[in-house]
Amino acid sequence: QLPKTPGVYYLLGEHLNILYVGKAKNIKQRITTHFTEKSRKKSELLRNIHHVSYSETGNELIALLLESDEIKKHFPPYNKAQKFKHNNYHVCYYEGQDGVLRVDIFLKKYANNSISSFSSNVMAKDYLYKLVEKEGLCPKYSGLERTKGTCYLGDACVICNQEITKAEYNEKVLSVTQNKEVEETMVIVGKGRVKEEVSVVYIQEGEYKGFGFMESSIGNSVQDLIECIDKYTYNTDVKRIIRGFLNNPIPKGYKVEVLQTA
Repeated sequence: QLPKTPGVYYLLGEHLNILYVGKAKNIKQRITTHFTEKSRKKSELLRNIHHVSYSETGNELIALLLESDEIKKHFPPYNKAQKFKHNNYHVCYYEGQDGVLRVDIFLKKYANNSISSFSSNVMAKDYLYKLVEKEGLCPKYSGLERTKGTCYLGDACVICNQEITKAEYNEKVLSVTQNKEVEETMVIVGKGRVKEEVSVVYIQEGEYKGFGFMESSIGNSVQDLIECIDKYTYNTDVKRIIRGFLNNPIPKGYKVEVLQTA
């Protein structure tokens, strides 16, 4: 009887206490996998499950946002991924002995000139790769390659090929690192829980305010979109979810509308 739609699901104990919260593109399929996994840890969870509940969200972005909020609200005993996440990995810039500005990953206690912070080294390294790819930084000076010669970009690297000076490259690094966050006001409109509905995520001056649902009638104004929003907490996990969504090609079925602020 479970739906094959995106949403958040709850695995509940005997007294309806929440044991685990998860998100899914397909609720039925995802819950079914819990009952087929064979690990010892999963076996303990399965023995304690007495009920299953769910909340349809219409799309994966809303599912991610709701899951994050529910985990922090209920602190389920079998959720560890977000309960104990701390942004201990910082991407920072610093000046090397050769006078060239570098960016690299540091633990929180050693972080100075932090550009952005992450809960895992993998996420921080992925951010470095994006700086190299999107902003044209040199991987040799971005903690991604240890070499004294030309970096793996070859002819495409402007500093390795001396197309720009060290001073010009440093200016490039500073321009990238100082532009930390997008502070635009926008709505992200996606599929709703039913055909006649849309979901709306509201971001005000770069800060997530919440999400809601409304009828997909033609002619809905920006104010209508904003007024349907239920307020939710903005935190580092939500920041990561929103940034990950906006930094990648917008998936089919979503529309991002940047709003003009007074």
